[in-house]
Amino acid sequence: MFKEEGIRGLWKGHVPGQILSITYGFGQFAAYDQFNRHSRKIKFFNEHSDVRHIVGGGVAGAFGMSIATPFDVVRTRFIAQDHNRGYRSIADAFATILRLEGPRGLFRGLVPSVSAIAPNAAIQFGTYNFILERYTKFMGQETAARHLILISGTMSGIIAKTCIYPLDLTKKRLQIQHFQNNRTTFGKNIMTTGMFDCLRKTFMEESFSGLYKGLTPAVIKSGMMSGLYFFFYEEIITIINKRL
Repeated sequence: MFKEEGIRGLWKGHVPGQILSITYGFGQFAAYDQFNRHSRKIKFFNEHSDVRHIVGGGVAGAFGMSIATPFDVVRTRFIAQDHNRGYRSIADAFATILRLEGPRGLFRGLVPSVSAIAPNAAIQFGTYNFILERYTKFMGQETAARHLILISGTMSGIIAKTCIYPLDLTKKRLQIQHFQNNRTTFGKNIMTTGMFDCLRKTFMEESFSGLYKGLTPAVIKSGMMSGLYFFFYEEIITIINKRL
């Protein structure tokens, strides 16, 4: 990558990626907090905290991804485009997509995105709270230590991403469809009619391992982001509770 695209190639899609992370993170944790708070009024969820965290995570992930998908599409296309063609800026990307593909173009891959992120977030929040609560009780502590929050968050991100990675791969491949003219030097373009067709063609043409292309960097990124997300989420909640 460095040889073909230079140092800038390592940061392609960074700005829309940051906007995506902020939008998704805010939407996800806001939705999770609201669900967690109101679902406690329901006897079943109040008595089964593990189920509450899993369902809340799934709902939160679906909501966060729904509002952040346009930035995900733009980020993915910035990464996929050739260095000398394609979109010049985020504003140009939005304008071009709207002009050539309509509003629907900004939501390409929404179904596989939500299909991937909902179970991903469900596993993530469920695993995080399971590890955190059990280990805290095991250590005889009332509140979790900061390092345990980081570890639990990181592990939950790794486990979740590994479980749903084929759907994540499908989402990205759908997002770069109708964008082939701007990525002529980046290998084969697979044209599909939807999520299941993309999964089928990937498996038929690239075998089972094709469904997990790029898993290692994705897992590393997911683990780091998840650990930091939960760490700062818990810190912010602690600060807010102290001031109330």
